[in-house]
Amino acid sequence: MKLKIGIFLLLICLLTVAPASAWTITGEDPDENLDSVNTGTASWITSPSTGSYIKYSWTTASTNIIINKPFSPNSISFSAKRGTSSLGYGCTASIIGENGSTLCSFSLPSLSTNYNRYEFVSGLPGYLDIYVNGVFINTHPISDGEATALKFYLSNTGGTYSKEFYLDDISTDHYVFGCNDEVSLSDDSFFFSYGYPKSTDCNFYVRLVEPNNEFYEWDTSSASVGSYYLDRGDYFTEPGTYSLRLYMEDLLTGYDYLLYTKSLIYTVPDPASIHLLSSEIEAGEQLKVICYNAQGYTLQVVPLGGSLTAYSINSLEKTVAHAIPLSTPVGRGTVILRNPSGGIVDYEYFDVYGGVSADASINLDKNAYVNTDAVKISYNDLPSGTTILFRGSDGDEYLIDKSWTKSGSGILSYELGGESLKSVMVYAVYSGTILDSDTATVAYGDNYAIYGTVYDANTLAPISGATVNIAGQVKYTDEVGRYDMTVSAGTQSISSTADGYNTYSSTINIISVSTQKNIYLVPVTPSEEGFGAIYGACADYETGAAIETAYIQISNSSGVTYSALGRSSTGSYIFEGIPNGSTWTLKASKTGYDNYQKEITVNGSTFHLIRLVSQDSSSTSGDYEDGDSTETTTERPGREAAKNAMKEFEALVPGLISLVGIKVFKELMK
Repeated sequence: MKLKIGIFLLLICLLTVAPASAWTITGEDPDENLDSVNTGTASWITSPSTGSYIKYSWTTASTNIIINKPFSPNSISFSAKRGTSSLGYGCTASIIGENGSTLCSFSLPSLSTNYNRYEFVSGLPGYLDIYVNGVFINTHPISDGEATALKFYLSNTGGTYSKEFYLDDISTDHYVFGCNDEVSLSDDSFFFSYGYPKSTDCNFYVRLVEPNNEFYEWDTSSASVGSYYLDRGDYFTEPGTYSLRLYMEDLLTGYDYLLYTKSLIYTVPDPASIHLLSSEIEAGEQLKVICYNAQGYTLQVVPLGGSLTAYSINSLEKTVAHAIPLSTPVGRGTVILRNPSGGIVDYEYFDVYGGVSADASINLDKNAYVNTDAVKISYNDLPSGTTILFRGSDGDEYLIDKSWTKSGSGILSYELGGESLKSVMVYAVYSGTILDSDTATVAYGDNYAIYGTVYDANTLAPISGATVNIAGQVKYTDEVGRYDMTVSAGTQSISSTADGYNTYSSTINIISVSTQKNIYLVPVTPSEEGFGAIYGACADYETGAAIETAYIQISNSSGVTYSALGRSSTGSYIFEGIPNGSTWTLKASKTGYDNYQKEITVNGSTFHLIRLVSQDSSSTSGDYEDGDSTETTTERPGREAAKNAMKEFEALVPGLISLVGIKVFKELMK
């Protein structure tokens, strides 16, 4: 027999038995079905580090926990502790007989926030020996009778704080091995724990025996409880039945005794399969894949953001080591095993960390530019050594080809120089891999048509006479609400107003030779504060062109009068702070035009477009004053007299923009 000796770090800790070892709580199902027990008496929890355990929580009332576990043949053992947040409380352990009588009762010694191993062993007739962590503590008298259960009485010390009591690894043997009953190819490690009563004049050792009877051996005499973590690949090489065996060497006689044996099975799948030694790989390291029964098959490795790499498997068992480049993005990759016909037989996922951040990105600040714009490039979480490549194309060749080396996060700026570009693009390139990219269109020139219709947002009816202002160029909609004009390429401001509607303001990217932009105006609602405004613009009745510096006046029946000159270039005007519901007479005049008059009732922000008729035109309107008008009692001189009066007024106040009570209306005065 070949002897293999392994030396490992011994971890002194609680004993762990396989979760499938069945025992019951009074009135409850076996432990594998205790997931639903959370009724205020006990809760079942599964933990990878401690196996399965029972935890009881309480605040004020004292309680009993009864474990139905008959002594077989003459001992019972368990691990116990109190919660780390629990203060001290009393715990009395009792041995219960067949008829429910108490055979023995005593305070549980050494209960702390760390697990201790307790063992109750039948000693001399009428006595029970108590061990803690394999060390004899004392002896208690016990009445005659067959022991059938173990009871813990948890007392309340009078406080209202939360208290917790943990139980684990109930066993009816002097000796215990804690481990899973099966070991599989997917297990990276194998864990087992051991325990036995501490004795003098004896040495103890543990063997892991292989199916061929070769074994590994560890001396455990230094501690009566402990555990080992073994690398599965180093100790389980052939499928079959393995066993853990606990031996005692009697130092007085020199004899060795087999005290306890636990069997376990190691299985390897028969069909072709793959297994990852680790499913988490750091960028720059190797991904190791074991292929079983896969001779003649192909293994494919596909990292996130990387290209597929294929390996031919030429033996029944082969380990493939695949390098994960530093440039590999953080994320999930795939390993695929294909048979000779190309069909997928098995696959596994792996996660890469420490590589390129999943948040690595690069972006342009706009989706359309004019060819004289400044282009801003923002980048985030780029690894050190990343190349930022910026290019501009006319559709046939790159007219701009610029690069920078950057890392981390930041902003770059590049000024376009008027090139005849159709598009620009930016790339973040790391170790030959494009991490991210972005593109935008480019326009140039000022012969870009824009057209559309202005609608009422509620009724969808077209609005006639609405003002449309794009980049300072003003047009008024026709009888069916339409407008059109030519503007420069790029991002332009756009606004629109109409009598009785709120002002619309936005921006628009002009990147196509012809762009349609419909506008929807929301009707104004009465002001909640009791005041409104009269505002609008002055335009030529026939051409719709804005009329500069028209003289505009409003007055009411009480004799209150306000006056202003229309804004240069846009002809706009505004009178603010006007009481809602009040009625005003609006008059407008301009050299070369007929005088204008209109009654207006204020309802919130009230828009009114003044359309003056040229004195050289034959057009007439009911809102205009002339010598033959019967629609108003306003006395006025004839056209020649009006011309002379306006010339004198304009000579007295050249450049006048606004008078008393008038403020500039920002949207219209831009």
